[in-house]
Amino acid sequence: MLAIHENDLQALTECLSTLKELPTGEASINYVKGLQALSKGELQEGQSLLEQALEMGLEGGLKADAQKSLDQVTSRQNADQVLRSMVDGKEE
Repeated sequence: MLAIHENDLQALTECLSTLKELPTGEASINYVKGLQALSKGELQEGQSLLEQALEMGLEGGLKADAQKSLDQVTSRQNADQVLRSMVDGKEE
């Protein structure tokens, strides 16, 4: 997560290589990539990757964090829709 926050692509690459060796490595990689996408504002991509991570069997605290992140994405999308409808209503 620190590598994502600091935009350290070398450290992120090393982390993903290490994760790949774990039994739930692919799920963990999707989790990390999902968080990275969300940090860039790519909500659809982040949501998709986090959903895949959960389907692949992400466990423990990572599972809880992925679900919390998905809930936040859903809340953000709902808020965006409400704001759009308010703006559209005023333009008429």
